[in-house]
Amino acid sequence: MDKPASLRALITESVPELKRESSNLRIWIRGGHIATRYHRENHGFEYRYTLEIEVRSFSGHPDEIILPIVLWLRVHQPDALLNHGTGDKAITFDADYISTDEIDLNITLSLVEAVDVRPKPNGEPGDYEMTHRAEPDIAGEELIVNPPVPLRRVYNGQGEFVAGYPVITFLKLSDGSQIIGTDGTPLTANG
Repeated sequence: MDKPASLRALITESVPELKRESSNLRIWIRGGHIATRYHRENHGFEYRYTLEIEVRSFSGHPDEIILPIVLWLRVHQPDALLNHGTGDKAITFDADYISTDEIDLNITLSLVEAVDVRPKPNGEPGDYEMTHRAEPDIAGEELIVNPPVPLRRVYNGQGEFVAGYPVITFLKLSDGSQIIGTDGTPLTANG
């Protein structure tokens, strides 16, 4: 399973506090199962599981954790965000305010990873090739880069700093939407 490590790396790179205190970020799988069907040529299967993310003693704003997760989902589990029915439940959470300036945050995601398994061409009987299937492209959206890259800061519509430093992730939609860069100028396709 590749998605948990990928998400952990992005959160750690995007949230300076968790980069310094990586032990405050725990990620584990619960309730996993394997989905598979009979197919003559593809012996593949899917990992289907609930990913639990725990952030302990976090002194930043929860937005700093949620934004990288949302952007990661757009690339690594886009079907979870395609309609209100799935998008409204894509991320669930619980928060415990342990003091006036620290929270424990528990976040839950439902994830799927598909693995294709086919007999190896020109191999001997019993030789197989396994490939983790890429997520489908979503029509109408184009990533500047895939996977998303770190961004230094995020500002709200009034130009006020809301999260970041030194890194948070960003996407640019094909409709021209932009996120403001660290120097206050809009980012372009060239960065």
